[in-house]
Amino acid sequence: MLKMLPEVKDYRKGSGRTSKFSSIKLEAENAVLSSSDLLELLEMKLWNFPEIKIFHSDHYKSNSISLKLKVGLGIFETANRPLFKKQGYVLEVKANEVQLFYEERSGLVNGISTLKQLFKELDNAYYLDYLTIKDWPSIEQRSVSNTFGWYAGYGRLG
Repeated sequence: MLKMLPEVKDYRKGSGRTSKFSSIKLEAENAVLSSSDLLELLEMKLWNFPEIKIFHSDHYKSNSISLKLKVGLGIFETANRPLFKKQGYVLEVKANEVQLFYEERSGLVNGISTLKQLFKELDNAYYLDYLTIKDWPSIEQRSVSNTFGWYAGYGRLG
């Protein structure tokens, strides 16, 4: 099983992996954020991967993987439709492309957080295993900080 935090609800491993990449080509369809906001979000989320460069689809670079952001979760089944639409996502890694389906900004952020945990390093570049992940939170509000919650006394309540 894949070790991720938080643990994803639905995970299916495929057979194979992407080619090695050192950059991400961003493609967005009907995005909920502007192009510049999407780039800024990706750069902030990938702060610990400074060697991975991010660019728009109209620029070609070798050794890149396509990240296709797609708004719409209606075709996917789930046990908790309201939370899935509000904070969920579906992530599909295929041959040299990643498709990230989401409805709202928080689902996009959650999906990118999961994606960066999947990066595997090889020969000064990265690759991803083929897989499909469908995830959403179990509760509406996740803890901001477990440590803060403990010191605030919530850890002693029960």
